[in-house]
Amino acid sequence: MDKKPDYIDFRAAASLLESEPSPTTVWRWARHGVTLPDGSRLTLPYIRSGKRMLTTQQWLTDFLRQWYEAEDATPPQVTNEQPKPLSPSDLNADRELTEAGL
Repeated sequence: MDKKPDYIDFRAAASLLESEPSPTTVWRWARHGVTLPDGSRLTLPYIRSGKRMLTTQQWLTDFLRQWYEAEDATPPQVTNEQPKPLSPSDLNADRELTEAGL
């Protein structure tokens, strides 16, 4: 008989990592994923049990391995993109901060 996976909540998953990200970060990895250098998205596998969202240590390990392998496979690229122009509300806030001496 196959052994059932040991499901863990996102708080427990976060505590397994050396950097100890917040459980919200783990939730974001599951729901929205991360964008890989080739433009594809990688998501952390999870299941729902009632209102709870659960993953496994193996799924977390596989997710991180795939993410880091993809990042290491692509050298950093230098872009010559110009910054986006400020919106009118940004310009207004900048003016107000300058007038306030900040």
